[in-house]
Amino acid sequence: MGMRLSGQREFTKDVIQSFFVEVWEKQVWEKEVEYMTAYLHKAFYRKVLAEMKKQRRRAEVSMEESIELKIPSYEALLIELQQNEALQQRLNQAISQLPDQQRMVLNMRFQEGMNYDEIATQTGNSRQTIYNQIHAAVKKMRKNFREG
Repeated sequence: MGMRLSGQREFTKDVIQSFFVEVWEKQVWEKEVEYMTAYLHKAFYRKVLAEMKKQRRRAEVSMEESIELKIPSYEALLIELQQNEALQQRLNQAISQLPDQQRMVLNMRFQEGMNYDEIATQTGNSRQTIYNQIHAAVKKMRKNFREG
């Protein structure tokens, strides 16, 4: 029954354990209950629902806390924006130092999202040539980026 309600094996095991503890503490077997099996089923059903409700509340609270913690300050956003702009300028400078052919295939690959075969077809070069050009361009960009 617990698995059908929650769909979580470990959660159900935990609820069963706490349910048995409660039954033991209340000494239910000593009470005069006409239909003990039905009583235990209903009590367990209610326990599972209550624990699921608690779990959902904890998840909502932790989500709210994480949302509050992850909102950066205005100053942090400005600093990040400036760093991104500086990084973009360095990247653009590294790209501008590449030969035209390498710049073109890089643009086709990473800006237009074309694969190596499509670039090869469009430029009239072999797939291996395109691969080599992109590899050389990235290697030059790394060198230029580190120096710049």
